[in-house]
Amino acid sequence: MKTAIATVSLSGSLDEKLDAIASAGFSGVELFDGDLVASFHRPETVATMIQQRGLQLYLYQPLRDIEGWDADEFRRAHDRAQRKLEIAARLGAPTVLVCSNAAPHAIADDSRSASQLAKLGDTAAQFDIRIAYEALAWGSHVNTWEHAWSLVQQSGHPNVGLCVDSFHLFARSPLVPDLSHVPGDRIFYYQIADAYWRNRDYLSWSRHERLFPGQGQFPIAELTSEVLNAGYTGPLSIEVFNDLFRETDPGRTSRDALRGLRYLEGQLLASQSLPNAESLSRDGDSIALAHAHPAEEWDFVEIATNQPDEINRTLRQLGFTHCGKHRHKTAELWTQQDVRIVIVEGSATAEVTGFGVKVLDLDRLEQRLDLMLAPNLHRITPPGDEPLIGVKSPSGIGLYFSKMSDTRSPAWVEEFSSPHGYIPSDIGIIAIDHLSINEPPETFHEAILFFRATAALEPESEVEIPSESGIVRSVALHSRLGDTRLVLNVAPASHAESIPQPEPNHVAFHVRDIVSTVSQYCRNGGKLVPLPPNYYDDLEARMPELAAERDTLEQLSIMCAAESGGLVLHAYTEAVGGVFFELIERRGTLTGYGASDSSVRRAAQRVNRAQI
Repeated sequence: MKTAIATVSLSGSLDEKLDAIASAGFSGVELFDGDLVASFHRPETVATMIQQRGLQLYLYQPLRDIEGWDADEFRRAHDRAQRKLEIAARLGAPTVLVCSNAAPHAIADDSRSASQLAKLGDTAAQFDIRIAYEALAWGSHVNTWEHAWSLVQQSGHPNVGLCVDSFHLFARSPLVPDLSHVPGDRIFYYQIADAYWRNRDYLSWSRHERLFPGQGQFPIAELTSEVLNAGYTGPLSIEVFNDLFRETDPGRTSRDALRGLRYLEGQLLASQSLPNAESLSRDGDSIALAHAHPAEEWDFVEIATNQPDEINRTLRQLGFTHCGKHRHKTAELWTQQDVRIVIVEGSATAEVTGFGVKVLDLDRLEQRLDLMLAPNLHRITPPGDEPLIGVKSPSGIGLYFSKMSDTRSPAWVEEFSSPHGYIPSDIGIIAIDHLSINEPPETFHEAILFFRATAALEPESEVEIPSESGIVRSVALHSRLGDTRLVLNVAPASHAESIPQPEPNHVAFHVRDIVSTVSQYCRNGGKLVPLPPNYYDDLEARMPELAAERDTLEQLSIMCAAESGGLVLHAYTEAVGGVFFELIERRGTLTGYGASDSSVRRAAQRVNRAQI
């Protein structure tokens, strides 16, 4: 599969961008005019720079507002276009992008616009260059791909073809178009950008919030299938405008972009609706890309600490049983039912440093993880120990894979032997409900794609949660059966300066009866985060059916949120360093995370942390 990325999607100088694109593993590049204009390298030198890095220049994009003018305006526009086409020829660019006219005084006359595109095609043909015509979502008159295709057909010029851009297409309509009537050789270029659905103006949305494939909600795989099935044979090219991406390291951003294309390729290869999927094969890697390894259920959560007594005490209060130390490593295992917490040596009071998931098989998993550019966590496995495949997430948290087995406990549990013989003190925790991780802004979308590409965790809609220091954005990801849930949160930029210490991550435990579990936890000496009485006044007003339970819920600091036709009842332990625990009972719903309670919970935790 030929892959490309637009230089405008990355930060840095042109040299730095090309280095990053080549290092990531792209096969080519589309050159943005602004990057050339700002460079001291002449076009011929830029062409050499691209070739020396093993890249191809697939597209040069300098032209807009060319068609839809009166005679005088078009004469000036055509003169400008001819000069840019001369530069494109010096660059060795085979295709030049032309965006539809967005000027307010452009003329709505299809025959005029088609004729002017044909004249531009004549000029481009002199340089053996093709014109890829693209409909901007905010174009004055041409703002849909159908309209752009109509003008391409009316132009009747072999050097004028269509550019399909996923963002502009889905910005106007959420429907995947039928491209079966568009000949593949008339699609001159295909640009890809994902995004979340927004109800805002197209230009601002486009310029600031585009994402890489797999990071948003657009049906990119379905559209790409349409484009490829039409017969398109050009590159799959990333064109993403995003403020954050253009502020971060271009090497990291390039790798994240290529991960998005490989995730997309895996979706296409696994699709039954893509008859020419074999054309995407790349040295046998296609099998690994097509074979996802969905997380079937939780295996364990890893917490690192330099003060084990404190976190161990909390686990005992939560009813966990100490199952002993690892026979080779500095690690201890705590269990309750099928819930496993591994405590390892660390440099902080307590922090979540990793988690494990179970998959049905491990065949080609390591190969797939390598193709997805997931950094390998090389851990020494002594003879006789169960090997775990591990990779490092964008924020540094380890993700480990083990194979599902018929036995209740995984094989690695046998590596822990207890000299203490603790008696199990089950208080009703029956499973890990979800894990909540705080991500830095620069890795938030990268993390969504990472967990989607590695463990097949599918993202839900983004939620915005008010807090005392701004809006916290949150995305929940879940496995195909819903047994493995991961919540990623990103705080506003000012958040780090407004709190005395970073906000902890947390592990949520599913319980049978929250009143019973919380009561036992408190009897064991555990401490909960106190909640304001005003919350319970509001709860009684929102849910009068819970009025009889109000005193109990308030006494035990239990919150309640209506979710998907059911109730989520939850309570929070005091934090130990960078970790706290949530106890959650679900009544009539298997989804939801109590988002409506989050602003009150965060405010209460902030007060509680300041008092500890």
